[in-house]
Amino acid sequence: MITEASAFATIVGLLSAFSSGRQSDSISELTEFISWLLEHNHQELAQSIEQNATTAASIKALLNLHNEELHDKLNDLGETMALIASRIPDLTDLAASLVPNVELSEQALSIITQMQNNQTEYFFVSKAMNRRALLIPSNGKQIDYKEEMFLHDDLNTLVELGLLRLDYNSQGSEMYYATRAGAKLAKISL
Repeated sequence: MITEASAFATIVGLLSAFSSGRQSDSISELTEFISWLLEHNHQELAQSIEQNATTAASIKALLNLHNEELHDKLNDLGETMALIASRIPDLTDLAASLVPNVELSEQALSIITQMQNNQTEYFFVSKAMNRRALLIPSNGKQIDYKEEMFLHDDLNTLVELGLLRLDYNSQGSEMYYATRAGAKLAKISL
């Protein structure tokens, strides 16, 4: 039995394989993709797509993109998956071998892990002139970091990946909130 997450990863991979043989300016039909799946022995997946109107409509919308645009979206997704996989034990080497120079930094992972371990809902970033930025957590438990030069790069990466959510308070200070995705990654990467 294929899980929902596995089905998603499989469909994404197969969409990529399907579109790779197409011309960059071409647009494909869902029926072409279903036929291609059947030709490549993915009968169960083809049947599953045909039986789920939402999945079929979503795939049809992707196939309506020009092939080059579809490839760009799938490439971005692949890089995001590799970035997250770079911090999951047993997937680290595979991610590094397939997508070199893509990794979630130790500091970024440490921030979400500290939030998870301390059950921190959010933290503020306080910047005083000529002083190191402070991460002030909602529950008073300290969040440490080492590389100030890359703090905002790491925070931006965590937000882009949905591992933190960015908001601002009434004074305009950055507030970073925990997300379920970040908590999950923190748990599995321990």
